[in-house]
Amino acid sequence: MIIEETKICTINDESIFKIVLENNNNLRVSIITYGGTISEILLPDKESGFQNIVLSLEHIEDYKNNSLYLGANLGPNAGRIRNGEIIIDGKKYFVSKNEGKHNLHGGYKPVSFLNWEIDKIEKNNTNACVTLKTYLEDGLDGFPGRRQITATYTLDDSDRLTIDYKAISNKDTYFNLSNHSYFNLSGDFTKSGLNQYLYIDADKYIQTDEENIPIRFSSVDNSPFDFRFLKNMEEQICKYPNDLQIISSKGYNHGFDIHEAAEKGKPVLKLWDAKRTKGLKMYTDAPCVVIYSGGFIGDKYTLKGGVKSSDSCAIALEAQDYPDVFHLCKDNVCITRKNEIYKRKISYEFLY
Repeated sequence: MIIEETKICTINDESIFKIVLENNNNLRVSIITYGGTISEILLPDKESGFQNIVLSLEHIEDYKNNSLYLGANLGPNAGRIRNGEIIIDGKKYFVSKNEGKHNLHGGYKPVSFLNWEIDKIEKNNTNACVTLKTYLEDGLDGFPGRRQITATYTLDDSDRLTIDYKAISNKDTYFNLSNHSYFNLSGDFTKSGLNQYLYIDADKYIQTDEENIPIRFSSVDNSPFDFRFLKNMEEQICKYPNDLQIISSKGYNHGFDIHEAAEKGKPVLKLWDAKRTKGLKMYTDAPCVVIYSGGFIGDKYTLKGGVKSSDSCAIALEAQDYPDVFHLCKDNVCITRKNEIYKRKISYEFLY
């Protein structure tokens, strides 16, 4: 097991470090302290040596304006909150409205745009891990409590990358932490990320309105959202050319109810490249996974290798609470009490 720590640049007068975790199979994961961002996942490849399978920016400094949240941690909340309103024990809190009338991914100063501290680096014969830490002040973006958040990234010899989130607050508050990595398992970001095969262990998905705000649960039966068997995403979309949910989102930007699979410890999701030679399995304790197929990525970003970004060049997999849980399904709201520890686990097993 190998761990490398290097200072790579300065953003907002703060030193940004890169930590590289490498296991005994030569799988490498790079994390930068800005945003706790996964900047590369390099799979060993017989032809090219290594292939990066996550959407990554060419210049580290560009992550300062990372409006796509590429590889970044999300918090204090992942996803959207209708009208920027949360309720804790009957009291309304109005959080930042950074996307029209709504809150997206925590507001204007989320963990995605903070430079995390390196708290701990450890390794043994089978694991390499780094723990990053950051703080959010009471009332920042409207969320209550002075909060400490840690993210521990562990790479093991079973080719599994696990992120363990923990958080604590000095007031009752709401946490919904996740990571926003985009995957194209071909390693070629000039090719569509929709030309991948997807399986999701979910009987229901979450419909959204024209502002991408969740409105109701719906059966995946007879819809482009049925991935209970491994299916090519592009072909699935083409089968339903008049589906208004797909048209509005230019593909997928929807939550899937995976709570049953998550509770049983089963893979909640599987993703394979077009040739089915590289894949991943996702495990999590989250009840939902949001699939964003990148329909609005656009062409203004310069990716690793000088490649220009394009719509749907990669797919984001966001394991999280039910989005906008305060309005979608109030009975599922989980408040983190003062001085209690919030936990969330997301794990990716790579197959190659």
